[in-house]
Amino acid sequence: MGVTLENLKNPDGPEELEMWAFPMAMDRVGAGGALVKMNGVRPGGGTPFKAKMPIGEYAHIALVHDAEGNLVGPHSMQ
Repeated sequence: MGVTLENLKNPDGPEELEMWAFPMAMDRVGAGGALVKMNGVRPGGGTPFKAKMPIGEYAHIALVHDAEGNLVGPHSMQ
């Protein structure tokens, strides 16, 4: 995706929890979020709904269902 994720330290939480945050700035559009890894929790799979497509001047998105069935649209400038 062309971004650098930031390691979020979890000083008060379980040591087996690992979080990596997507960059976010309050003065720009976009949504924040993080990838999370935790012992005992298997990664879930998602399923493609619609392949990467252009969205005009806003670059590209793809539509996928996450492991819980939510429809999400990862965004890319390329």
